[in-house]
This record gives sequence, structure tokens and C-alpha cells, in this order.
Amino acid sequence: MLTDPLGTFFGQTSGGYTAGLNQQMQMFLQALQFQQQQAALAQAQAYGTQFGFAPSGNWMTWGAGGPTQPPAGTPTQAQQQAQQGLLGQQLQNALAIAGATGQFAQPGVNPYAAGTVLTAPSQQPGMGPAFGVVQQDGSVQMITTEALDQLARQRGTTAQAMTSSAAPVSWDTLQRLSQGPPQTGSIQQTQQAQQQAYNQALQGAQLTGTFTNPNMNPDVMLQQGLAMNGASFYSLPQDQQQYWLQYNQNNPQLAAAQWARGVNGALQATGYQNPAAQPQQTLQSINQAAQLSGMYNGAPTETAREYNLMNALQQGALTGTFQGAPTEQAREFNMQNALQQGQLGQQYLSTAAQLQGPQNTFQQSNYLRGAAANPNVPVYLQALQNNMGLPSFTGTGGQAPTPASMGGLAAGMGGGQAEGAGAAAGTGGATSGWNYANTLDAIRGIASRGAQALAPGSLERLSPDELQAFGSGLGAAGYTLPSFLSQYQSSRVGQQAPTYQTSLA
Repeated sequence: MLTDPLGTFFGQTSGGYTAGLNQQMQMFLQALQFQQQQAALAQAQAYGTQFGFAPSGNWMTWGAGGPTQPPAGTPTQAQQQAQQGLLGQQLQNALAIAGATGQFAQPGVNPYAAGTVLTAPSQQPGMGPAFGVVQQDGSVQMITTEALDQLARQRGTTAQAMTSSAAPVSWDTLQRLSQGPPQTGSIQQTQQAQQQAYNQALQGAQLTGTFTNPNMNPDVMLQQGLAMNGASFYSLPQDQQQYWLQYNQNNPQLAAAQWARGVNGALQATGYQNPAAQPQQTLQSINQAAQLSGMYNGAPTETAREYNLMNALQQGALTGTFQGAPTEQAREFNMQNALQQGQLGQQYLSTAAQLQGPQNTFQQSNYLRGAAANPNVPVYLQALQNNMGLPSFTGTGGQAPTPASMGGLAAGMGGGQAEGAGAAAGTGGATSGWNYANTLDAIRGIASRGAQALAPGSLERLSPDELQAFGSGLGAAGYTLPSFLSQYQSSRVGQQAPTYQTSLA
């Protein structure tokens, strides 16, 4: 049997070659796949390093389905770091401004990355939406359609693609960010400015006497989350705080301020005013007012009480009355005065008692009538009676016709009523039984006609008492008994007029 060794050789060789080639191809494909996986991983890592976040897509796949390139305008990690440095500079700038003005505004971070296109519906009817581009500092630059086309060409895309992927915001947000970098919360007054304002208020209070606490101003209390009635946002239950936080970007300061504004609005609607924020009188002013008025909290001050006591003592020294009662000095003076009045009353009685006898009949009557017309005489007689401590004398004198009793003399001077009817005070005469006026008129008529008109023996028939009483009447009428007797004697030749020892007052 013949064989083909060459064919057999080539057959064996061809099968082995094919198997080896397949094996090499598999190894090549595995190496290529590995290289592609390494390239995809490197590309993903490069995106992450450059832009600061992991890209989407399959990191183990090269080409389609592999790591997705970030959209145009996405800030790189270097740009983000630069933005952080810019925020740090903004913070330092805000601190410097706060040191000069006392107002601090916390720089905020725009939730939209730098380069992001924002859009908001226009406020003007018939106008299209407005667009703005976020800057590195977080502010927004409003952009026109032409500028948007130019920016799109710089980024290797189209304006239509940029506007279709623009982030929608409210018009107020777009306007606020276009006016400057974003801020976290409202503008706050620094503690240094608050202390300075408080010190200035204290200095002003020393000049005006009125202090108004600047820290009780509603705007100052807002930044602390306090309402004007002193209620605090941070004292609210957690569920109520969360309610305000979700509507204020989860910012506690914004939420607290917004809550305080709402509470203040409700309080003001009811007419509430914070008493701690109202002007208050200082203690120094109160003390000064008390020193001037003598009153403190509705009661006299110690100085005022001492002054009033001193004034009352001085008035008491002048008036003799202290707190409605006579002073000791006044009582001593009243006793001394009563004693002096009693002594004067005794002098009145003594004088009246000396004018006794018929020769003093009209003089005593005139004295008693004059004393009765003096309103002080009864007081003196009463004082005399009080000083004596005894009732008036009731006994009558034995010498007629003039009453010699104290009661009779006192009654004649208006100091009391004499005993018996027809006393001098009641009849107008010092002697009962005759009328003072009629008797004096008769004597005045005799004296005016002259002693020569008397019948012979007229005076000689008078008793001594009657002649003395007639002489008393002449004295009361403005004449004298000696002159009348001399005239009587000269008018009668050889007639001797009676002579008596008289005492005419």
C-alpha cells in the first residue's frame, strides 16, 4: 500500500497553523480590550481630575458607551478652585467693609456653577425669556441673543443648544444675582457696631435723660431670629422650624428672619409696640426730677419731707399752728396774752371804780359808754374773769348812786349784764332812775343861759351830792362848776354862793 507522506505533512501543518493563529488572535484581542479599558479608565479619571466630579457612562468601555464627556460650559477643577479662592477674597472684602460700616453681608455660593446659562420669563408682555450667564463670583451677567451666539461658538456648540439646556429660575432670582454676588442671609450689624450704638445711646441718655435701647430695634432683632415681643425662632418645635427652613433654602438665618417678620407683622396689626424699644427715662433723670419736684413714684422724697417739716415749723412759728394744733410757743404766747388781757381788763375796772361819787356821775357814764363801744373790752373783761378763775362779783357796793360791783361795771362796759333792771348798760346812764341824755341836755341848757338866770337861792337849796352831780354834768357839757359858781356869785350883790370841795374830771 502506497502512502503520501508530503500530503500528510502539509495537512498536519495547516491544522496546527490555524490553531496557533486563532490563539494569537485571541491574545491580541484580549490585549486590545485591556488597552481600551485602560484608555477608558484614564479618560474617566482625566475628566474627574479636570472637572472635579466623576463623569457618567461605562468606564470600562472605549468610545460609544464609554465615559460621557461633561457638557460644554462645565467648570474645570482648576476653575472651581479659582472660584473658591474668589469666594475667600469676597469674604475678606465683606469683613473689611463690615469693619468700616458695621454691616456684614455673608458671601454666598450660587447653586449654579460658573458658566451656567440661566433663563427666566420676561416681565414685559410680548417679550421672550431673559438669559444670564453665571460668573465666577456667583453673580449673573445678563446676555443678549448676539452675545449668546458668540459664547456658543467659543464653546463649540450652538445658541439653540445652550438655551434649550438653560436652567430655569424666577425673575426675582435672576434680577437679584444680576445686581451682585449672592449673599447668605440678610445684612447683619456687627457686634462692634451694636456695642458702639449702645454706648452712643448711653451718652445721649446722659444729656437728654431718655434712653432708647438700639438693640431692641426690630431690624437688629431680626438677625437674631427674635420677634419684637422677644419670642425666638430657635425656641420653636423642630417641625415648625423645618416648615420655615424648606421655604428659605434650608438657611437657618433666612428662615429665622422670615419667621420674625411674619410675627412682627401680626403684632403690628394689633397695635403692639415693644415696651423695651420705647424711650425710657434714666435713673439720673428720675432723681433730678425728684429733686426738683420733691416727688418720687408718687410719694414725697426724704428731702421734700424734711423741707415740708421745716416749712411747717417755720409757718408754725409765724402762725402758732403746727399740723392743726397750737405750737408750744403759741400756747405760751396765748397764755401770756390772756394774762395781759386780764390785766388790761383789771385796769378798765379799776378806772371805772375810781370814777365813783356824784362828782363823777357823767364822767363814769361816758367812760362806760366808750368802753362798751370798744369791741376788745369784753374780751379783756372775759380774760380777767378767766384769769381769776371765779365768777363775776355779785355783790353791790354800798356807795350810791353808782354801782360799785364788778358785775355792774362789767355790764356797763359790755362785758356782761348787770343785776336788776335799769342798769347803766341798758338805760344809757350810770345811775338807775334817770336818763343820761335828758339830764345832760337840761344841764347844758342851764349852763348856756348862764348862772345869772337862776333864781336866787337855787344853788343854795342843793344838797352837797346834788351840787357835785350838777358839777359833773357841767364838765360833761364842756363847762366847769367853779366858773359857774363864780358867775352865780357875781350876778348877785351880797349873795354868797356855796363853796364845796369838788373834783371835776
